[in-house]
Amino acid sequence: ILTEFDVNTQRRALLVSAALLLGWGGTAMAQAPAPATRDLTVDGIAATWTTPAAASFPAVLIIAGSGPTDRDGNNVVGLKTDAYKLLATALAERGIASLRFDKRGVGGSKALIPNADAAKAMTIGTFVGDAERLAAHARAQPGVTSLSLIGHSEGGLISLLHAGAAPLDGIVLLTASGRSYADILLAQLQRQPLPVEIQTEAIRVIDALSTGRDVGAVEPPLDQMFSPVVHGFLRSVMRLDPIPLMAKRTEPILVIGGGKDIQVGRIDFDALAAARPARTTTVWLDAMAHVLKAFRDDDPAQTALYRETQHPLMPGLADRLADWIKALPR
Repeated sequence: ILTEFDVNTQRRALLVSAALLLGWGGTAMAQAPAPATRDLTVDGIAATWTTPAAASFPAVLIIAGSGPTDRDGNNVVGLKTDAYKLLATALAERGIASLRFDKRGVGGSKALIPNADAAKAMTIGTFVGDAERLAAHARAQPGVTSLSLIGHSEGGLISLLHAGAAPLDGIVLLTASGRSYADILLAQLQRQPLPVEIQTEAIRVIDALSTGRDVGAVEPPLDQMFSPVVHGFLRSVMRLDPIPLMAKRTEPILVIGGGKDIQVGRIDFDALAAARPARTTTVWLDAMAHVLKAFRDDDPAQTALYRETQHPLMPGLADRLADWIKALPR
């Protein structure tokens, strides 16, 4: 498995070899300046601003998926991909700046959730507010000519709920759900080889959270997944339907789905594509998994994709994103 350093080294070697083959051996090749990165904090949210070597550029805010996910696309419960870090670098190489951030309570933003009471008070609106403030910060940066949101997975729902003062030029729904959180959770649980009693308990808990009823004691092993700490958040998000939310948006929207996604599927992609056909562009990448990397035949359970940072970003993903963002009207 090649590291990112190894891949960059090989790329430079291939460029030099190509130059020699084409008769450029006597001319020094100009190296493109590396993207610039700067760490910053916005209202307690730790973030990284990555910019191309240009005086002006489009910009995006990368909004992470569910769970305690950091600005690079990793978390403490087993996700280790560097997907957002790779995406930010790839976009900068294509002339697009990005702001990515540690979610509230995670990494450099950990202090914003100091205790269990603060965690219990969290709702989907809390995350939407964070994204809105970060979007306003990105929009105000020197050189920014347009601003789009890139919402990955749950970040897609947050993008559709965006109501901040900073005007948006576009929204990207990247392997996002076209169903409610409740429907997605039920579908994911039902795909697992779980005993009937656990399936029954999951349905009971999800139904209680969806209707605002008291959940009561949750039987193991679901007591960890449905800890009382997250009940407030789950109640706020369970029945939100992304389809009517998307239908109300006026910005251009890009919907990107992956054929090897084990968390959302073609049903979600098709639902989002049909929600508002006007001003909606769709891209389907057959080999892409939910973590924005290519499926590997030797890893059918996708264990390595979810746990190893060495795998590169899905080929073609950054190009499709950059082309669409650069073509947005401003």
